Amino acid sequence: RRPQDHHGGTNTPSVFDPETSTRMPNKPEHTNHQRRPGLRRQAPVDYRGMTGKRNKRPRTVLAAHDRPRGLDGERVLNITVRDALARYGDKAMEGIRKEITQMADGEGGFNVLHPMNFSDLSDTDRKRVLPSHMFLKDKFDAAGNFEKLKARLMTRKDTTETVTYEQTFSPTVSSDSLKIMCAIAARDGMTTATVDFLGAFLNCVMPREGPQTFIRLNKFLTGVMISIDSRFARFAGPSGTMIARLNRALYGCVVAAKHWYELLRKTLEKLGFVRSPADMCMFARQDKVGTTMCSVHVDDVKVFAPNSAIRDALIDDLKTQFPDLKIHIGPELNYLGMTFNYRVPGEVTIEMPAFVEALLAGSETTGKSETPAGNELFDVDESSEPLD
Repeated sequence: RRPQDHHGGTNTPSVFDPETSTRMPNKPEHTNHQRRPGLRRQAPVDYRGMTGKRNKRPRTVLAAHDRPRGLDGERVLNITVRDALARYGDKAMEGIRKEITQMADGEGGFNVLHPMNFSDLSDTDRKRVLPSHMFLKDKFDAAGNFEKLKARLMTRKDTTETVTYEQTFSPTVSSDSLKIMCAIAARDGMTTATVDFLGAFLNCVMPREGPQTFIRLNKFLTGVMISIDSRFARFAGPSGTMIARLNRALYGCVVAAKHWYELLRKTLEKLGFVRSPADMCMFARQDKVGTTMCSVHVDDVKVFAPNSAIRDALIDDLKTQFPDLKIHIGPELNYLGMTFNYRVPGEVTIEMPAFVEALLAGSETTGKSETPAGNELFDVDESSEPLD
């Protein structure tokens, strides 16, 4: 007989094959073990009274109107791979394969993951192996319209030893700076565009000096990777999982955002931009025609240019280093969940229709009002006690 593990299954190595199934491997059912006679179940420790902390993280459940809408119009949260496959089927699998393809070193890949055998790791590196996680997310524009179903592979940041790194943060443009730039653009009749850097963090090479970062792909993701490139089959362990060293930054790495900001900053400075001393995410370039400005919020950039020729030239320069760019041009643009409208010359309006809709639905507000005050604002209660 084959030896059995603690879940009642066999120890035979296996890798889930995504080509032959759209379902995640079934989790083993846990059985209730009988307690030995004479033993009593101990009451849970009250950590709240001992340390002031709760012994359980409170679970937040959003109301239906707060959840983003799915393909069928129903609102959902970020969803796991298992739920996404059950809910969306081939659309979910397509997003998962696209994300894993970016991790490999083949066509369309960034060579993010360098598979390794666990036996080749030192004892120190084995302790540094981080669990990985994939989730899928419905992407919407500022008006609440569905755009796409995106899968994202990331590390468990909460398990990373942050003390190893001195700085890990990445700045983002302030709302005041962004509004000032928009007002200047409207006043001067500038042309605008938004630039989204697809797979932004994957452009950042992880430093070879210092501690390396290793992640573990679960059985399902290992199967997806092997189905894309069979060369990785030899790195699958007995449990069907795979260990890989990160060659490039991955979402969830504590230093990923910082590395990306530094890379984008150096790229803009090479193109003649100067960072504002008032805001680390405001960049400006002065030439004979006028001033070109950029606001940076991680991998979302808004461009303000004197004319369309300078705007297009800047976008072409960015494409030489970052080929995968998503560009939006026009008098009405979505940026950071807001809609910026420049259709009226000399003016810009900023709206958040999807947020306002959710806010009104959450507060059960109906009808319209000219002012925030209630209808009884100027009613006088003659029976009340006079004021001094």
